[in-house]
Amino acid sequence: MEQQQQPAGRKITRRATIIGSVIAVILVAGVGWLAWGLTHPDTTAGTAGAGAARAGAGGAGGGGGGGGPGRGPGGPGGGAGRGASTVGVATAERADIPVVIDALGTVVPQATVRVRPQVSGVLLQIL
Repeated sequence: MEQQQQPAGRKITRRATIIGSVIAVILVAGVGWLAWGLTHPDTTAGTAGAGAARAGAGGAGGGGGGGGPGRGPGGPGGGAGRGASTVGVATAERADIPVVIDALGTVVPQATVRVRPQVSGVLLQIL
């Protein structure tokens, strides 16, 4: 009987298999990292503002602004160790704030804030 010889095909070496596997792992890791970055946006810029809004609301018996996460309510005057703050005076008015975001999907706020005066009544004298 005659044996039929098959044409010599490409022989995949062990080195090529390892290189291909490494490239596949890098691609999968890159796609995973990209997916994570797109689904978990960086919120470090908004974190300080949200914490200040929550801490500044006072709370039951709160004496002003809070000390930040894990530091407690801050006590009278709050913000121990910080310098003086510049305070501006303006007339409050109700208005819409235009927010423009180029994105696909639904926008949901992380937090909402209601601004209220911390003192009720009328100021009669400034010391």
